[in-house]
Amino acid sequence: MTTPRNVIAEHRRLGGLRLEDVCLRYGDGDEEVIALDNVSLSVNPGELVAVVGASGSGKSSLLAVAGAMRRPDSGHVVVGDVDITTLPAAQRSAMRHDLIGFVFQGSNLFASLSALEQLELVGRIGHAPKAQTRHRARGLLDEVGLASKAARRPAHLSGGERQRVGIARALMAAPAVLLVDEPTSALDHQRGIDIVTLLRDETRRHEIATLMVTHDLSAAHLADRLIEMRDGRLTPATSATAH
Repeated sequence: MTTPRNVIAEHRRLGGLRLEDVCLRYGDGDEEVIALDNVSLSVNPGELVAVVGASGSGKSSLLAVAGAMRRPDSGHVVVGDVDITTLPAAQRSAMRHDLIGFVFQGSNLFASLSALEQLELVGRIGHAPKAQTRHRARGLLDEVGLASKAARRPAHLSGGERQRVGIARALMAAPAVLLVDEPTSALDHQRGIDIVTLLRDETRRHEIATLMVTHDLSAAHLADRLIEMRDGRLTPATSATAH
């Protein structure tokens, strides 16, 4: 019998994220809220797509469905060429760990762990060899500009530096898809621009399909595509500002 990890290994290289006619509802009867209304979206490997919209427009629901945290009521979510909406719970959980990286609104770092240890923890969870895990962790910290601060704990890092650690941590398992939730909300304008620029660069470097939701229009315009969400629906994509 094929194990969840074997299934994942077969499809890791294919990359990409595709949502097809996805619907998600909360509640029932008169209290029913349509969070996602026939949403279709494709994000290609090496592409950063930004979704903007007001609070309550459905952005968080979009990430929850794309990240296999919530099964839609109808439609399909495809990572690589795997329809994750058809997988049992154990395989969805394995997909989340091995093929989908998450960057949160807050860095969500462990206060007691150094920057390097934050990344190494991901490797240990995935049962990767210790030497291989440390080598990859150091390499990723170098990519995000924190090689010299690998031993520092979150309390001794700035907000922008903590977010950089969060990005490096999300890349540790070599995901096919990166989902990013309001990465600039706690940062000033320039640090926010720097973080989204880093996300765009890492997306291209690692050929990841990155979907970012944000309220920050100035940062969103750094993406390859900019899409607006209103009342659970996506408007036609518009070209991002040239960069």
